Amino acid sequence: MEEGHREDIEEIKSLLVNTADPVTASEDGAEISAQNAGAGRMNVLAALTATFRAEPVSLSFGARAPRGTFRESQPVKITNAGSASDTFTVTVAPRKQLPSVAVELDQTSVTLGPNGSTQVTVTMSNSGLVQAVADGMVRILSRNTGKSINVPYWATFLVPDVNSSGVVNA
Repeated sequence: MEEGHREDIEEIKSLLVNTADPVTASEDGAEISAQNAGAGRMNVLAALTATFRAEPVSLSFGARAPRGTFRESQPVKITNAGSASDTFTVTVAPRKQLPSVAVELDQTSVTLGPNGSTQVTVTMSNSGLVQAVADGMVRILSRNTGKSINVPYWATFLVPDVNSSGVVNA
């Protein structure tokens, strides 16, 4: 596949995923994790009219020891695909607050010219004992349009349960 086509496919993927409508619960009201829901339900109209995008479309900080500490950073590239300069506000929206887990950004506001792009660094850290899944969304809001896009993130800090049938929750 030619490089230009691969870039086009990645742009289309990011537009479709970033503009999905978030899903936080099943039809019966049960809570759904970011790992299971991803970015949510596809919203093709939002993808077609989007003036900005983010890559990668999701962030995985992986499976971590619940008793250990860690700190890891990952970049998110924000691209203004609009025809005018725009300022973007970047925030973190955890699904639930965990006392020893923090998700931080190196920038909470960026201004980009038409076709401009920049990176925002997302850092997750665990400073103590936690036995849970840490997940949520990095939200990017356009000042010009008032529209936002989402980049789901997750990490798991669970000890696998093992019974006579094998591993239950790895």
